[in-house]
Amino acid sequence: HPEEKDVEIVNLQNKLPVRNNTYFQLWLGAGIEYKLSNQFSMAIEPGYRYYIHSIYNKQGYNKPLSAFTLRIGAIIRLN
Repeated sequence: HPEEKDVEIVNLQNKLPVRNNTYFQLWLGAGIEYKLSNQFSMAIEPGYRYYIHSIYNKQGYNKPLSAFTLRIGAIIRLN
């Protein structure tokens, strides 16, 4: 067929490290809510997450991981 081109099949393997089934983390956060009306408000919540031990079950990934987070949302009260 004229539309066919040289095609190469590539075998891809999953190179991601295997995660532990159980791990513990410490999560700290605080939020601010801004009331726009009796039923509607906006919220923002910065946070920090620290994994007590590595979430990966492989040598070479032994460093504990941590992350800063920022959650933003709308709150609607239905009462």
